[in-house]
Amino acid sequence: TDIQRVADDMPEPFTQWLDSDEQAAFRRRAAAVVRLGRYPDPDPNFRPYPWPLV
Repeated sequence: TDIQRVADDMPEPFTQWLDSDEQAAFRRRAAAVVRLGRYPDPDPNFRPYPWPLV
């Protein structure tokens, strides 16, 4: 999948702006999306959008 491909071979802008911990977190999240086969459901206890709205 595209998500797995990006996680396996992270593009330079990602490596340029994300530190190693953030890159690892991205890879874990990408693997979870690939394993699940869909995006996760939003947490019902939090807003599923940025706040405040810009």
